[in-house]
Amino acid sequence: MPMMFFYNFSTDPAAEGQEVGISSRGDYFIRYGHDNILDGLYKTDSETILEITGMSIFGPFDAAGMRVPIEYAGIYINKNPVDDAIINHLTSPMFLANRDNEYFNPVLRESPDSPVNVLFGKGMLSNAANPNDPQLASWQPTIKVGPNSTLDLRMKFPRVSEGGDATITTNAVIALEVTEVRDEALFQSLLADNGHLAGAGAINQNVVFGDKESGKSVSIAKTIPATMANWDQCYGGIRVTKPYVTRYINYAQNGSATRVNEYYRLEDNNDRIVYPRQEMYWDMPTSELIQLTHLGILPHPNLEHVELFKEGNVSHVELRADNVLYQYGMPCARDSASHVLRGPGKLPRPFTVMPGESGGVKLIDNGTSIPAWAAGVDGVEILAMGYKAYLAGEQVA
Repeated sequence: MPMMFFYNFSTDPAAEGQEVGISSRGDYFIRYGHDNILDGLYKTDSETILEITGMSIFGPFDAAGMRVPIEYAGIYINKNPVDDAIINHLTSPMFLANRDNEYFNPVLRESPDSPVNVLFGKGMLSNAANPNDPQLASWQPTIKVGPNSTLDLRMKFPRVSEGGDATITTNAVIALEVTEVRDEALFQSLLADNGHLAGAGAINQNVVFGDKESGKSVSIAKTIPATMANWDQCYGGIRVTKPYVTRYINYAQNGSATRVNEYYRLEDNNDRIVYPRQEMYWDMPTSELIQLTHLGILPHPNLEHVELFKEGNVSHVELRADNVLYQYGMPCARDSASHVLRGPGKLPRPFTVMPGESGGVKLIDNGTSIPAWAAGVDGVEILAMGYKAYLAGEQVA
């Protein structure tokens, strides 16, 4: 069931560079079921848990029908941000159930008829485990909210110099796709019936990440007691401890103009990205890995292709990405008329930067420089989705 967050910017505007939370202004509120929460954050009681599988952003739109840029929209549990999920106006599109061509299912793009938004993964409370489908595995790091917890959703807008609007005066709604359980016995029976238990009374969190090219793999063997009190210790919960897995969602924008016919790495070095959090070059420590499964590209007329690379590898994954011929679209377009583009695209195989390895995303122009993002100027934007694992120690086979 959707939990709707209403931001009435028409009566309570936001400004460039500002972060707003649902509880920070008088004209913002939450609607969940038949209830309007007008006086602060949503809070679970001692007998309630939530599982959040998706997020849909409806607006704001400017007078020309274009999406107002959002630097990020983030979920906060107990006033702590959900790690590794950096979402903006192009990466979490509106889901309209009455438009059968606009179902948003980036995780299972090859089956676009799913009637729910699954940006964070398919929920274990509402789906049966399937050992042949990793998106239905028990370790999926959907967002898990435990008992006696608060839930907030904050938006931050970029400055005009970064391509943002000076003032935001049109309304926005953000919907979270939520499954709620209010009973210990029901909670345990759902996990058991859906096949998410590893033995009696333990939630299965076992997962293996591998790289076919190198033959390396990392295994995490872990279970969590199957009680509501321990729900937010599962992957995607705020009380999770190492080893654990997060849903990795990030986008990057070029902060400088490209040098003609030279590869441009999306790294936090010499203003090559707009914000440090956008970095897509990873020098992984021996206790972490990242795996990309989907990619989305906001094309530019001067963009030739995008490449996924690892230092020391002979071959890399090259994805054509010019302004006409490209298969890795964004989830939605800049204009309101286009709504959803069914991106991001599923990679031919997962791209994994294993512990101790270095690699990332780079792009190259077509002989004409791609300008940096600035006021009134668009560069290239790339969305990457997958998983990030935080290990208890080095586990490379």
